[in-house]
Amino acid sequence: MPMTAVLIDDEQPALDELQELLRAHAADLQVVGCYRYPEDLLAQAARLRPDVAFVDVAMPGMDGLTLARQLQQQLPKIAIVFVTAHAGYAVKAFDCAAEDYLLKPLQPRRLATTVERLRARIDQGPRQSHIRITTFGGLRVQTPKGPLTWHSSKTRELFAWLLHHHGNPINREQLLDALHPDVSFSRAESRFHNDSYHIRKSLESGAVGESIRLTKLGLELSADVFWDKAHFGHLLSLAARQQDPLPSLEQAIDLYQGDYLADAPWPWADPFRERLRLQYQAALLSAATEHRRRGQLERAEILLLTAREQDPFNEQTVIHLVELYLQDNRLPHALSLYHGYAQLLVDELQAEPGSKLRALIAAANR
Repeated sequence: MPMTAVLIDDEQPALDELQELLRAHAADLQVVGCYRYPEDLLAQAARLRPDVAFVDVAMPGMDGLTLARQLQQQLPKIAIVFVTAHAGYAVKAFDCAAEDYLLKPLQPRRLATTVERLRARIDQGPRQSHIRITTFGGLRVQTPKGPLTWHSSKTRELFAWLLHHHGNPINREQLLDALHPDVSFSRAESRFHNDSYHIRKSLESGAVGESIRLTKLGLELSADVFWDKAHFGHLLSLAARQQDPLPSLEQAIDLYQGDYLADAPWPWADPFRERLRLQYQAALLSAATEHRRRGQLERAEILLLTAREQDPFNEQTVIHLVELYLQDNRLPHALSLYHGYAQLLVDELQAEPGSKLRALIAAANR
């Protein structure tokens, strides 16, 4: 049975080109609809029930990312392939759980590879990733041949920098300034080329050259590569728009196995590390709130204690814990927590708890 596909691009020549390329290089794919306007596609999607949608990202009015989310709401099993002239949309494409993204101008060989992956996905169901990149708790690239090894610490750092900026064209000056701030530009350029060569050798040794590629535009990851940071962001994005966010929040929390790139104190990673830590904190509090609402106080307490261990000065976490202890009729625990927190503020910051927390304790003591 042939795969069915719908195509959408606001520019008719681009739409025609994609259709011709699919006819020439994907004989087992049947195009059942071509559209220039998202509203027209959404009106027909439930009737057509295509296996895959090839979606242009940059369209006037409703953009491709918004359209993809609405298609996924109508057809949860639909595969989304983004088609874009802008590599910078790649990370957002992963947030939408896209099967793949293709850069314009379209390359027939790359398109054929995408169609092969789509066929495998539909025939066999979602495949388990055999290439896993983990960055929470430290950088590790696991391949079917084992973990990748690196020629030097600078080679490893360059890979991490390129991975972090995945989906964006390389800004050479920014890269060299981040990785080699204390040497001349020409010397830094030479080191960059040397480290790039060794990255390619590492990828070849792990037999992952088709799935993780270093090009002039940066690092490219195919759809079969699992990257914990990208999936973490995707899960948080899902949770924000789901009626029941708890499963996605719990999965995101499980992914966070330590701070981002924690095993290498690279200064350029510090602001991103802090941002992800705050997102993790917020996920812990949101999940704990959901568990409390359902009366699952034991799990809520574990999540809140985890949040407090990570940041003992976060007063929102203390408030949540105090409320939980009061909900569970454990006033001594609430008072002990409050007094310990108040003493910590005095000792470390010469400060006192905020008015909301003080009022909560005052009401409990009445």
